Amino acid sequence: LKSYVPTDTQFENAFSVATVSQAYLARFYLRELEAFADQSNVGESVVNPRVTAVNLEHVIPQVTSDAGWEGLDQDSCKDRCKRLGNLALMSSKEDARIGNDGWREKRKALAGSSFELTKSIAKNENWGTTEVDERQKLLASLAVKVWTTAFD
Repeated sequence: LKSYVPTDTQFENAFSVATVSQAYLARFYLRELEAFADQSNVGESVVNPRVTAVNLEHVIPQVTSDAGWEGLDQDSCKDRCKRLGNLALMSSKEDARIGNDGWREKRKALAGSSFELTKSIAKNENWGTTEVDERQKLLASLAVKVWTTAFD
């Protein structure tokens, strides 16, 4: 099977540019990464898999207006909106409240998240293509640990 299983480096490189079009898969990946990143996540604090409780937030929205997203053209938004680095788990209520708000409003909501990986997004002064790429690389390095551990 070795010829079919990528090396850790190949896996990390592929993950660092992955786009996920299926929301349920993106939610699964982020749930697994969150559980690994926050080792205190036990019992009731484990990420709820129900869409009615926890939703998938596109930090850069799928459709943007210029308000709150200055410097991002529609092509950049389209290219990055479904990258894992741009996606976050968020309570469904809070996700519905912020909708397609600009970065300043979203940043406040992300900072208040109970999910460590979501909260970490808010540490950025700005959110654009560079920040999405950097976060995705961080998630990729974490993903190698998550899925290597799963097969040990």
